Amino acid sequence: MQLLALKHFVVGLSVAVLLSFAIRGLFRLLRKREDYHCVDEKLAKAFLIGQVSPVFGKVLGLLEVVLFYIAFTTHSARIIVGWLAFKLVSKWVAWALIVKTPEHIEGLDPMYYWSARNRIAAYNLQRWLIGTLANLVAGALAFVCALYL
Repeated sequence: MQLLALKHFVVGLSVAVLLSFAIRGLFRLLRKREDYHCVDEKLAKAFLIGQVSPVFGKVLGLLEVVLFYIAFTTHSARIIVGWLAFKLVSKWVAWALIVKTPEHIEGLDPMYYWSARNRIAAYNLQRWLIGTLANLVAGALAFVCALYL
């Protein structure tokens, strides 16, 4: 009986890992479709540099899918709630303290610069929300696959 349970767990874990790679592909596709036609070339390059997903982000995405899968497998909503709370606070601190941009740049129209800053902030927020939701759904799908495969 335990061997069967282990088989189901490994199947689910494999599905979770495969889905995390699919999510990476989704993000590559989304990045290719993003354009900055309303942002001048220098600012667009700076914003695009910030979009390059470092290895740490990819590993974190994979671990998040696995964490959600384990939470579903163990029927522990506390793991999910705790992780989402931690992630929210971490992102809040990162945006409030680390990712500060100058209020203005000499020689740039303030409204133009404000628009560019808002566009990249909205893009990053959407990417963060889509990634979290995709990872949560991937963990749930992996759990369902583990039950029925």
